[in-house]
Amino acid sequence: PQLLASATAAALAADPRRLLLLLDTPLYGTLGALAGDMPSLRCCQQVAIPQADLGHYFEMLRGGGFYPGVRAQRLDHWLCANAGLGLRCLLAFLDYECRLAGSLQAKLCPAADVMRYFRFGYPAEPTSVLALTVGLEPPAETVEEVDAFVQREAALNGYAVELLESWKYRMATLLYVVRRV
Repeated sequence: PQLLASATAAALAADPRRLLLLLDTPLYGTLGALAGDMPSLRCCQQVAIPQADLGHYFEMLRGGGFYPGVRAQRLDHWLCANAGLGLRCLLAFLDYECRLAGSLQAKLCPAADVMRYFRFGYPAEPTSVLALTVGLEPPAETVEEVDAFVQREAALNGYAVELLESWKYRMATLLYVVRRV
């Protein structure tokens, strides 16, 4: 972990367009876990956290323990708005509380966000990490079906993804290494 932390810190310091892209809550569970190995992330604008819920957004700004780049924006809007800036993600942790096909009520579609992530070229080169958490419900009811979608979308856009590990519970988290082909 320390070697990975050093390499990540060096990559962030070398290029201000390199980011860690997280979907997180006001409790900063994901960022807190990462900052355990890399304390400099506690106050780092290269940690981009789009937050669509304005109540959560203001809570995140008030919390004194962290100072990341929280944006009052949905992820789909963030991906589109920043597509031309040359931003590249060393790590993207897309932690959704819905199925891959999304939630009509919440106007949220993780599958479309994954497509935008690859189509707009957000993965850093030569390698980056993508973690995706979604519910296992139709039309992607298994880890294999979610993986097949991610593999296909990556390949369509000139990337190869290697599934390193997956965890299955009520939801599933899939951890990938992403490389440009």
